Amino acid sequence: MCIRDRDQLLQLHTEVAKNWTKFQQYLEFWRDFSYSGEVQLQYLFKIDMLTILCDFFLEKKSPLPNFSVKKYSYGNRYQNAHFDPLVQTIWTLLRRVRVNSEKNQEPTTLAKDVHLYSLTENNKICLKCIDFYEKLIMPGYDFYSVGMILQHLCYNNYSLSQEVASLILVG
Repeated sequence: MCIRDRDQLLQLHTEVAKNWTKFQQYLEFWRDFSYSGEVQLQYLFKIDMLTILCDFFLEKKSPLPNFSVKKYSYGNRYQNAHFDPLVQTIWTLLRRVRVNSEKNQEPTTLAKDVHLYSLTENNKICLKCIDFYEKLIMPGYDFYSVGMILQHLCYNNYSLSQEVASLILVG
C-alpha cells in the first residue's frame, strides 16, 4: 500500500467507514505502523494523521465539517464500533507532541530525548472539541491510552481539566 498524499488517505477512510463492522484491522494497521519507528512517525505527522483520526473518530460531530468528503456514523444499538486501535494511535502520536500549558511553562511531553512535533491548527481544533473527550471517555475504550491522553493534555491546563472532570462526574 502506497499512500502519497492526504487526499488518497481520506478517500480510503471513506471506503473503510462504509464497512464499520470490519474496520478494526485497518485501524490496527495504523496503530502498528505508528509503533514501528521514527520514520513512520514523521510520515504520520507529515500527512496530519492526528487530525484525520480525530475527524474519523468524531464522525458527524467533527469540528472540521469540510475536512473529509463524507461523514458516516458507526455502530448501532446492538453493536458499537471498535475504536481501541484508533485511540492507541492517537496516544502514540500525542506523546510525541509539544503541549503548551496555561501557565506559560515549558511545553510538556512524556517522551524523553526524542524529536517533538508541534500541533497543527486542525489538531488544536479537534483537541479543543469537548465532543472528542465525551466520546473518548463514555464507551470505555482502552483505559490506559485514554488515561495517558487525558494526563498529557490536561497537565497544567486547568480549563480542560475542569471540562474533563465534569464529563467524568456526569458519567
